[in-house]
Amino acid sequence: MPSRSQENSCAHGGFGREISQLGAKPNHLMKTSLRLLVSTPVLSLLLATGSAQTVSRVASFAPTDSPESIAVDAAGNCYLSIGTGEIRRVTPAGSASLFATIPEPGAPKALGVKFDAGGTLYVASLSAVWKVTPAGVVSQLSTVPGHTILNDFALDRSGNVFVSDPRGFAIYKVAPSGDSQLWASATTEPLLQPRTTFFPAPLSVNGLAFDARGDLYGVCTQAGRLLKFPVNTDGSAGRAVVVAESDALAGADGLIIDPVTGNFIVAVNIQNKIAVVTPQGEISTLVAGGPLAIPTSTALGRAGAERTLYICNNGVLFPGANAAMAGVLKADIATLADAASVRLNNLSARGRVGTGADVLVAGFTIGGRRSKAVLIRGIGPTLSEFGVTGALADPRVDLYSGSTLLDSNDNWSGTVGFVGTTRYLGAFPLAEGSRDAALLVTLAPGSYTAQVSGAGTTSGLALLEIYEVP
Repeated sequence: MPSRSQENSCAHGGFGREISQLGAKPNHLMKTSLRLLVSTPVLSLLLATGSAQTVSRVASFAPTDSPESIAVDAAGNCYLSIGTGEIRRVTPAGSASLFATIPEPGAPKALGVKFDAGGTLYVASLSAVWKVTPAGVVSQLSTVPGHTILNDFALDRSGNVFVSDPRGFAIYKVAPSGDSQLWASATTEPLLQPRTTFFPAPLSVNGLAFDARGDLYGVCTQAGRLLKFPVNTDGSAGRAVVVAESDALAGADGLIIDPVTGNFIVAVNIQNKIAVVTPQGEISTLVAGGPLAIPTSTALGRAGAERTLYICNNGVLFPGANAAMAGVLKADIATLADAASVRLNNLSARGRVGTGADVLVAGFTIGGRRSKAVLIRGIGPTLSEFGVTGALADPRVDLYSGSTLLDSNDNWSGTVGFVGTTRYLGAFPLAEGSRDAALLVTLAPGSYTAQVSGAGTTSGLALLEIYEVP
């Protein structure tokens, strides 16, 4: 029974069917995994959708020329680092040409690329940090003594380069003079240690980005962890703080910050998706599957094209990847907040409730790092107003965390805040004095189970609803 006319509804039936949906918009907080444990349920998911987005191909590269990182200049040209040490320039029309070659000894490999405010392109290779003028002239800034491999970097307001060493579990700081120092490492910062996930390599901090306040953020590839590094007044690293950590971010590679929303945009390479993380740590998916093949980096357009997201498709980083997809993609989005994928507003399940253990059960998980307000309703008598026969005469709602009973309700009348919340959510009202049940609770992140049973020996059809209260 839909509660908002503008939402989409879909129904599923079957025993033990599982539906998963990630919350997407900033400030919308529920990540829900629903498992129905009834014999013939009707499941309704009410979804608020963002504006449409399209992903198109700007340029394709040969499998031997797979790109690693992307930067965009004021004219809309894309600059991509290539495993051979080349920097390719791709025009808005998709024409690619050689811009510069990094003269790294041995087997050169260009990785991170970013522009400074003056139009100089910085490049991190495996063994050094480089500068490239607008004319394509290359010079070495620093070899960064002590590193294992260099990867991505970020520039602060003073022109310092903070470069990641994912195999050395460290971040180095390179001054404009070329002098470098170890800035943060797993030796003193435990959050830089990898953790075991399905990601196949022990890689630590990778993509880096500064926010408008001057704090540094980094994603740890194997851990699926987004970290904030406050920068102390003397320029040293403050204690790292976890913004978000989830297997949904395992494979996190490139990182940028959207200047409009303050959200973090993460290229999650092995999962073939671009994720969005709010400052509160809520994770959603912006673009996934389809043309994406090992996306390793993103960049936002400039000079009037700030809402265009460019995606570097590596295509070959892992076995089984689609090398033919290597190149540049772009996603035109009105705003990242509206274009982020579907958000779950409400879920409901209708089924027959018997006696004893024959109850209607739904499990859900609240993700993120903050508590959420949730409305849970067990509807019986009011179903008759919608033409449902054999409705449960006296439903009871119980809420569990594991085997611990957190809260219960038999008859909803008197539930504080219920009427106003129901009206705000657009849910159908319950008659005063009806024997329908409801709970309005605030829950910490974690997994929960809601169940509807019949008070006494009552049995019949019931509707179990779970609403996020924004």
